[in-house]
Amino acid sequence: MKNNVYNLTLNESKEFLKNENCIEFLENGLTDEFSPQWDDLARLYILIRNRKPFQVLEFGSGFSTLVIAFALKKNWEDYLSLISSKGIDEKDLTFNKPRLYSLESSEKWMKNTMKKIKDASFEAFTEINYSRVVISEYMGQICYFYKNLPDIVPDFVYLDGPDPSTVEGKINGLSFKNIQRTVMAADILKYESTLLPGFFMIVDGRSNNSRFLKRMLKREYEINYHLNADVTTFKLKEERLGRKNIFGWEAYNGDDVHFAGEKIN
Repeated sequence: MKNNVYNLTLNESKEFLKNENCIEFLENGLTDEFSPQWDDLARLYILIRNRKPFQVLEFGSGFSTLVIAFALKKNWEDYLSLISSKGIDEKDLTFNKPRLYSLESSEKWMKNTMKKIKDASFEAFTEINYSRVVISEYMGQICYFYKNLPDIVPDFVYLDGPDPSTVEGKINGLSFKNIQRTVMAADILKYESTLLPGFFMIVDGRSNNSRFLKRMLKREYEINYHLNADVTTFKLKEERLGRKNIFGWEAYNGDDVHFAGEKIN
């Protein structure tokens, strides 16, 4: 697998996921669902395995939900193996089990994904919630928000939903039922003030949405558009809040030495 996760081919991605035992639980869904995008799924899996987030927030469920949940499960198993090798009892664990919180605006697709999650025994790492999505305004510009957000502080966000056809309402006659109007999810703006240094977000496609978020987000980010993958990434570039601001890649790697004031890589 290439070092650059933003330049993956479909064939190498599918072969990689097959070798990681990801293929089997991606099957057996509804007949009218889209085919898996192997490069997107391999990219997500690698990012989750490398960054080792504590809490993942996903907008729009599907194949990605399964791959993220599996990667979190692998991270946890590696951590348990590591602490066991150090003679630490599981009841004395410092960190909680990582978890994915997925938001879905379609009850049909939520049920489809939930069945796959259950069949793959990923429930301990995954929570899928249904929520309506409504049109709104942010600083005078139309966008939309999920009505019910999970009460978490995510350190990894995957933005690939909702389907704009599920967005309810109009503002001055404008709606997201117009297929020429680009998607414009704004939910991360409600989370931003309490995000912690180390936060990472990947936006799948949705370039106009990414540009909107770039204009509206207030804190310091490293923002990159990866042309070959057609994704935009946001990394929060701030100093740690203190010694308790521990990053997942440190926690689950057993690194217990942390330095306040250190810049994020």
